[in-house]
Amino acid sequence: LKALMQEQVSYLKCKGINALALSSDIGFQEQRKVLRNLAISNIKFLFVSPERLQNYFFRAALLKSGKAIRQFVVDEAHCISQWGFDFRPEYADIVTFNAFLQNNGHNPVICCLSATMSELAIADVLREFNVSTSTLYSSEPLIRPELKLSVLKVEEKQNEEQKWNEIITFLKYHNSKKAIIYFYSKPKSEELAQRFNSELPIKDKEADFFHSGNTEDEKTEKYERFKAGDINFLFETTAFGMGMNIPDIDCIIQYHLPKSIEEYYQQVGRGARVKSLCPVCNCLLFWTDKNIKSNKTEIQNEKGNIEKINRAIEHLNLNVPKGKICSINYSELQNAKVNLLKYKLYFEKTGIIKTLGEINGGPDTIRFVRDTPEWLKIKEAALANSFIIAAKKLGKSIQELINYVYDQDLKGNVEYLPAMARKIFLEKLVDNISEEQKQFIIDDINEKVTYQHERFLKLEELCKTDDPVKFLKTVFNNE
Repeated sequence: LKALMQEQVSYLKCKGINALALSSDIGFQEQRKVLRNLAISNIKFLFVSPERLQNYFFRAALLKSGKAIRQFVVDEAHCISQWGFDFRPEYADIVTFNAFLQNNGHNPVICCLSATMSELAIADVLREFNVSTSTLYSSEPLIRPELKLSVLKVEEKQNEEQKWNEIITFLKYHNSKKAIIYFYSKPKSEELAQRFNSELPIKDKEADFFHSGNTEDEKTEKYERFKAGDINFLFETTAFGMGMNIPDIDCIIQYHLPKSIEEYYQQVGRGARVKSLCPVCNCLLFWTDKNIKSNKTEIQNEKGNIEKINRAIEHLNLNVPKGKICSINYSELQNAKVNLLKYKLYFEKTGIIKTLGEINGGPDTIRFVRDTPEWLKIKEAALANSFIIAAKKLGKSIQELINYVYDQDLKGNVEYLPAMARKIFLEKLVDNISEEQKQFIIDDINEKVTYQHERFLKLEELCKTDDPVKFLKTVFNNE
């Protein structure tokens, strides 16, 4: 995602348009500096992740800048539906940022873009942003003729070795100069990239691996070398590829099965982006009966139930009376065994909680350049580095204290905020979470899981068809 944003920024700058990608490639303190100076900057396009839109300091900085926000663009908009309820719940919460803009006097034009949209994804986008079908446009045929699609069933007992031999045969047969081999396993992507280079099965060609375990510098270097053709074959997980505009990928091999027919077509869609440089991309998907069965089981395991909801309630400290304020570290939201980000979103949508704000650190760990009288009062009232205790003692709301820190930060009076100590504050809006509310959440999750299962069944059908291109046209054109 960061490489995609940087690619867009570079393109705009080449056109003489000032743009910035606000991501972790910029240090935490430098990000704050950028946001403090938005008012005097000449940035026309600001690229951010969905997670950034929910950051309260980012929102405060936008308002403080006084700049009119004229357009709000959601790229890869299908993720609102496909990823938004489970993998990265912040995608599903993008719409609340639009509401925030409108509530604060901005009325931007909204533009949602995607190369592959199922009926459910289209319906979700139209509903979430409250727009009509009259504003729905399609400019290109969905099934691109330059993508030559093939599938291969692999024998269970010879699974790994047969795949390896087929990869080499496929790359040699098509004389591939730049190829992606997709995996859902970081160790396997490393293993086969290293095996390729040690055995040198194709003369003068180099392979490497790319996954979320690479450092930021490694990711940047590998991306640039692959784009330039210094790396020919990239053995990668899905951490690489979303929306990237590398024009001349001529082979795509999917070592493991994708999770849906849309995800399959998103992945092969990386190929042959510029016909003059790469007129054809040959694509190969491996599958086994065991893969299909395990994927179905994995999807079904995502179904909601009372036990998962109760675990989320416990993790979020919601076994408290109405009006009680709780806090949780963002790292806990991300790393808990139960998907807390997903359930937090559901609890907000059903009126169980509301997010009051967030801040990095507490009164004991945040440092001002010059301590103000108000800040000294907050520090004195706080026990155990707690804004909650300080707010209660001072008879103020959490929002007031957080907003005061933000205001001072935007004025340049905050010297230090601990980057890794991001805390979210939640207020319980009901005394008891009813069984009806829990059942609503379970039913909604299970409806989406059922749809995911249906989309995987379409991929299973594609695996077993003699003509994948014809099958895809039938699926997407009928929808």
